[in-house]
Amino acid sequence: MTISWGYSSSAQLTLNSYISNPQLENSLPETPAWDLNKAKSCGKYWCSSVNLSGNKLFYQNTITVALPRNLDKSPQETIIDVEQRAKFVQNIFQDILDNIKKSNELGNIEVKNWRFWLLDDKKSTHPFTPIVEIGIENDQTVIYIAAKPELALPQQSIITVTKIDAKANGTTLANLAQTWRLEIKHSLSEAIWGLEMDVQRPFLRLKIISIIILTTLILLFVLQRIK
Repeated sequence: MTISWGYSSSAQLTLNSYISNPQLENSLPETPAWDLNKAKSCGKYWCSSVNLSGNKLFYQNTITVALPRNLDKSPQETIIDVEQRAKFVQNIFQDILDNIKKSNELGNIEVKNWRFWLLDDKKSTHPFTPIVEIGIENDQTVIYIAAKPELALPQQSIITVTKIDAKANGTTLANLAQTWRLEIKHSLSEAIWGLEMDVQRPFLRLKIISIIILTTLILLFVLQRIK
């Protein structure tokens, strides 16, 4: 698989329609503030966060990708480029998890009691976690997963690591690749633990959220009574 920083087809069509009309070039749609991939200025570059889901209520790990401020493009175009790049990596990450879930192998694992899910916070690497390695593809450094046929996972590139990414993160390309490799491996493991929990205890996550909300309301009520 060749990593591309291109837009999705719908995003490309939208962007082309603006570029084809010079009067609209500076009116590209702005990413809303609540979008987790919203680009931010980082020195000479535009950066966006890749949010990797784990076995938590919210995104656990993030990695920062970057693109240079391009004199041939407007800031809005570069912003869309880097945000689409971040979303592209997230989609690959999610596709890997979806394939693991579809394999139905998680249902064949021994059922664990609720204490394992609630009290064992520091879990080891999930046995279904694919091997995550650093390699070269099209003369670029990439982080990829090795094939895992039993989970219907082909060998697949997840993200390209560039010199621009390294500079924006204040490190070398080699060090950044190793950092991202570990982040992706950890996030995959945590996310797969989450998938297993949802299969074995489908309502546990909802119960946890309900308990948190109920506890918060009780504390607020008590504090109001004290006042």
